[in-house]
Amino acid sequence: MSLHAFPTPGAAQRQTVLDGGSRARGACSANHLDDGQEREQQREHDEQHHHVVKQIRVEPAHDAIAVDQRESRLAAEAEEAASAIGFPVVMKGLGATLLHKTEAGAVRLGLKDGDAVRMAFTELQTILKERLDGVLVQQMVTDGVEMVVGGLNDRLLGPVIMAGTGGVFVELLGDTAFRMCPLTEPEARALIEDVRGRVLLRGYRGAPPVDEDTFRALLLAASQLLDACPEIEEMDLNPVIVRRKGAIVVDARIKVGAPGESHRSRRISY
Repeated sequence: MSLHAFPTPGAAQRQTVLDGGSRARGACSANHLDDGQEREQQREHDEQHHHVVKQIRVEPAHDAIAVDQRESRLAAEAEEAASAIGFPVVMKGLGATLLHKTEAGAVRLGLKDGDAVRMAFTELQTILKERLDGVLVQQMVTDGVEMVVGGLNDRLLGPVIMAGTGGVFVELLGDTAFRMCPLTEPEARALIEDVRGRVLLRGYRGAPPVDEDTFRALLLAASQLLDACPEIEEMDLNPVIVRRKGAIVVDARIKVGAPGESHRSRRISY
């Protein structure tokens, strides 16, 4: 599984490569690309100061993929992106202060044609003003069960992974469970069993079951990533839409701190 995280569009690129069978330290590397524009430099400085990586791209692994998406800075570019992805699409505002996009009014759903895309772009410009740096146009995914995968690097325990019922009700429901990293296969199964929303994965009140195996594989891979990269302070993949076949990471955030000494794995070496 490979994850590519981008702190700023066109300004910095951080590439993290995770081999699903490797837990070696030092799997994280960063390459910084400066486009010379003052605004980009300032944004890069701000985001490095806050150690925030706003977006993640997840390449296909175990049928878990990132939603198809394009970044745009102009209305015409957004329309072209939507046409390339295929309607309907979702538009999300991008900006250093737009981490909670729904609360900021920075999300537009169900855009069915080019006119709707241009109108949504104009609305975001009007509402967000200087907070808006660009937009993210994404494939709209509606069918499936919304789950969440998260993690943090605890000062005492080391890397910890979280699974739960996802979407906009994560804080309201509080249906989450935690384990230390890296997970084993039995631990990943037990982690899902601790989540009340597991019944949604298996078919609830006549709904068809979805691909729990892929969700479990994503948990395993994410736990290995957290274990391999101690500079990841927090990770939030929400929602992860688990479908009848595969799963799609719709939105993701990673908070990255300064590289430091990694915690020794809790696994016993023989």
